[in-house]
Amino acid sequence: HLLSLINDVLEFSKIEADRAVLNLEDFDLHRLLFDIEEVFRLKVQEKGLSLAFVFETDVPQNIHADQSKLRQILINLLGNAVKFTQNGRITLCVKNMGLVKETPTNECLLHFEVADTGVGIAPEEQEQIFDAFFQSDRQRSCQEGTGLGLSISQRFAEMMGSVLKVNSEAGKGTTFSFDVR
Repeated sequence: HLLSLINDVLEFSKIEADRAVLNLEDFDLHRLLFDIEEVFRLKVQEKGLSLAFVFETDVPQNIHADQSKLRQILINLLGNAVKFTQNGRITLCVKNMGLVKETPTNECLLHFEVADTGVGIAPEEQEQIFDAFFQSDRQRSCQEGTGLGLSISQRFAEMMGSVLKVNSEAGKGTTFSFDVR
């Protein structure tokens, strides 16, 4: 847990100093999703939640993107979903939104959504959740995290040409979404 907090602070420092860079590489997206699902499977089972990773058959197996930053965004979003969901389900959905442009590599747009049936985010907090070190009232009460996860995730999404969006209703759950080319 301490190592995770230290890594968040170090990563945020890199971002603030404009030293964070995209490291584009070819990798197996399906394998990445499977590995992330395995990371959360036990924690979700311990809480009595259901976890579903859904991706359509047209989601490419191999993509060219920043694997590390994509992994970090998904882990941050899923970690928050597990933390703030006491019953119900958590779902990661990946959709292929189609070709962005005809190229030899056929660049497409992938849409990622992490949805939960957790406590939700109060409307007055939704504008602040991406601010560095912001913690909701619920997060402060459970004394977990630094308040950097969503800020880092938003910055990584921006580096990849996207925006991290939130749709939430207090008491009913939260959905975060972003796109990756």
